[in-house]
Amino acid sequence: MVVEDLSRREAALERRVNFILAKLRGTKKLDLFEPARIIHGVPIEQSTRIMGKFIAQGKFDHIGLSEARADQVRQAHRVRTPVPHTTNVSFDGAS
Repeated sequence: MVVEDLSRREAALERRVNFILAKLRGTKKLDLFEPARIIHGVPIEQSTRIMGKFIAQGKFDHIGLSEARADQVRQAHRVRTPVPHTTNVSFDGAS
């Protein structure tokens, strides 16, 4: 079941990336793909591996991370180096 979920997520992500590329109609290149947020319950390494496949296919050049904690950035970096990222910060010390 986990493999099936991962396959569905990969297929959904690929549809979204292909939709963006179709809208660009070859006039521009997609340099960076940065999902809006980390998916709760999906290890960041899995998401990074999927996006790494798309880089290998030439769909985009770099991965960005949004709303990522420092430990998640380190985990993603073990699979593939993300370029820009925004980090969650809590002013009450609970991040």
